[in-house]
Amino acid sequence: MSVLFLLYLFVSFVRIESINFVEVTATGETQTYEEQQDAFAPVPVAVVIKNGRSSWVDYYWENPETKELVYQGKIDPRGTTATSSYVGHVFVFTPMKKSTKKAFARIEIKADKNLYILPLGKKNRKEKDLKYYQSLLEEEIFVEEYKKKTGKPIQCIWGGNKSKPKKWLAHYPRSPPILHMWSANHVGQTHHVTSNEYYWTCIPDDITDANAVQQCRDNKPLSITLQVLSTDPKVFQIDNVTSLLCVLECVYHTKVLSEVEADLVISLAKPKIKRSLAGTHGGLVSNTRTSKNTWIDRNEHAVMETLYRRAADILNVSESILYPTKNVEQLQVVIVFPFHQQKQHKLNMSSRVLFASHHDFGADGNPQQRMITLLFYLNNQASPNAGGETIFPKAKDGPLKAHPGKGNAVLFYSMLEDGNADDSSLHAALPVKEGEKWIGMSFPYFRKSCKCFHFVCLCEWQ
Repeated sequence: MSVLFLLYLFVSFVRIESINFVEVTATGETQTYEEQQDAFAPVPVAVVIKNGRSSWVDYYWENPETKELVYQGKIDPRGTTATSSYVGHVFVFTPMKKSTKKAFARIEIKADKNLYILPLGKKNRKEKDLKYYQSLLEEEIFVEEYKKKTGKPIQCIWGGNKSKPKKWLAHYPRSPPILHMWSANHVGQTHHVTSNEYYWTCIPDDITDANAVQQCRDNKPLSITLQVLSTDPKVFQIDNVTSLLCVLECVYHTKVLSEVEADLVISLAKPKIKRSLAGTHGGLVSNTRTSKNTWIDRNEHAVMETLYRRAADILNVSESILYPTKNVEQLQVVIVFPFHQQKQHKLNMSSRVLFASHHDFGADGNPQQRMITLLFYLNNQASPNAGGETIFPKAKDGPLKAHPGKGNAVLFYSMLEDGNADDSSLHAALPVKEGEKWIGMSFPYFRKSCKCFHFVCLCEWQ
């Protein structure tokens, strides 16, 4: 995700109409309610920009009002960048470290277009340059054909059905994912999982003391339920509930993480937490992202090992792939303070407070892309109106927002069954109005693995 743009909103006129919101509370209750919304509030557009040149490129966002060019970052030679923007917004491109007067391309975002290919320069006329540029044009043809084949009715962000085709947003080409994906045939559908990764009820002073560890571990399996909150995108709330099949003894747990486990994740994160960065190539400090975060590895603590294994049970994948060298990033832990929210030129649909919406899948030219997001909520809201919910503004049945409470989780897929990225998985964290919000995010991804023998490479998607 580039350093963006999330700076300004320009809307020439507004019409008010009612749309339905679906809200999931910390108690698991689903509430549908009606609110007055801006009918012409702009819908975020997923944008993929391809650099056909064999040299670095700088790019800028043009402020619609002042025409000031705001630096967004750089794009690799023959590289790709991706972001979310809005119809009518303009980006300008220059050779790296050159004056904006040397701009060679200017693109305006269109509603029906998501792939933008930068033109070749006079020095990019070698056979390799032309061959690569031709491959980009072939990708563009594929993207257009995909839209024609996969058109489907979707729910607009302001309510009401409108027929729009799906856009190819993933790395090209890409095979369908082979990691398990839970079905979401209807809202309220449930899946049940049993995990033998028992609760930690305390943290022993000596984690190497087997007896002390045993005293701090529950000995009851966790019966976990995944309940469908949305079918498009596929979103699930995850709770730990009593199994209906229990006979001799029923265990009444209500959380995926115990109080002790959630508190430990926060305590591991606090000494390392730093201001969140935006953009690629190491990131930049930006007013668009004012939360703080850090990353916690699986091997940092015995409790983290338990949580990674429990996550594997929830996802129905082998725990052996949940390592940074394989199919998952380290656990990202984020803290957000009141109103220290990523500002975006997009108004919160109900409170007019600015918030940032984005996709997790990315499209930076790397075949390795996030497929799943597993959100662990590490603390409770300070009050029912404290904010900090996760919202899915493009959900099929109307904008969906959820905060399942401390110790519970939300799972959603950023990838479709055909290998494309899911534009409907656009989401945001609503502003925290009271207290603070702690969340842990796990990002299992879909990657291409190659083994080479004597200059012959065999590759497969994992």
